[in-house]
Amino acid sequence: MTQGHSASLDYYIAPQLMSMGSTDYALLDTRLQAPSLMDAPNNANGQVVISRYLPPHWIPFIKHLHAMGKKLIYFMDDDLYDPNALAELPKAYRQKIYSQAFNQRSLIEDVCSEFWVSSTYLAEKYADWSPKLLEPKPTPTNREAAQNFWLIYHGTASHVDEFAWLHPIVGQVELSLPCSRFEVFGDHAIYKQFKHLSRVTVIHPMQWSNYLDYTTHAQRDIGLVPLLPSKFNAGRGPTKFFDLTRMGAVGLYSDIKPYSDFIRHGIDGFLLPNDPHIWVSTIMTLYHNPELRKRIIRAAQERMLHLESQQTETLGKA
Repeated sequence: MTQGHSASLDYYIAPQLMSMGSTDYALLDTRLQAPSLMDAPNNANGQVVISRYLPPHWIPFIKHLHAMGKKLIYFMDDDLYDPNALAELPKAYRQKIYSQAFNQRSLIEDVCSEFWVSSTYLAEKYADWSPKLLEPKPTPTNREAAQNFWLIYHGTASHVDEFAWLHPIVGQVELSLPCSRFEVFGDHAIYKQFKHLSRVTVIHPMQWSNYLDYTTHAQRDIGLVPLLPSKFNAGRGPTKFFDLTRMGAVGLYSDIKPYSDFIRHGIDGFLLPNDPHIWVSTIMTLYHNPELRKRIIRAAQERMLHLESQQTETLGKA
């Protein structure tokens, strides 16, 4: 059960299910489908994974599955149960989490017999669950050659501070590199924030399946992944590495967890302190050194292929 095709499903849940030998599973989109007993697992070993959110109108269905003796698993890849972390988020995003996650915690803990999390931070914070720590696995994709020198930031609505932090960096790079182009995902507020810059493209956020297709074909040069310290950010996973590598983009990441534990600095990406001058300098160095960019992205692609092959081997043994 998930709110549509998502990064959580592709990077964590589906690889875990495949490693368990469960290649035949159904996706229940809680936004588009009404709860129905027809969707209940029809075998004794059937199980249901709840990803992140549980909309209130699905609660009776979940209780019925529990009464039937079905195995219920809960997966979480953001810190959805700490009000101090949630307080840092924009109001609309925070309200969604409260209504579909935070307020359902007691029920989730009552009916679920197993818990999966995406980071050591979450595993330690919610140790009472005895959670299983899942490692992200990439999605196999095709890759095409890039045509322009593009910098990208594909942040979400939860990255308000990161957007503000990046703004002067984008402006400085635009002044220094007339050939540069910058792509960002965001709503009208983000458009207004960047509209005075002449070479910024603001793309409306899209569903995961559309984003996966888009990033399979849209090749870029440098991907920016700033992450400012916060309680909510502490629970994030390093999956942007896969998105950037799929686009052929060299990643610049803040030198904090989860990326400090995942990126190999100078090998398959760059770990940088949150100093705008260093980010601008690194972008300029990479622009003037295409061979360095090729070496870094080659190493990132090789690592991604290695992780994909590990997943294939696991599936073959299942």
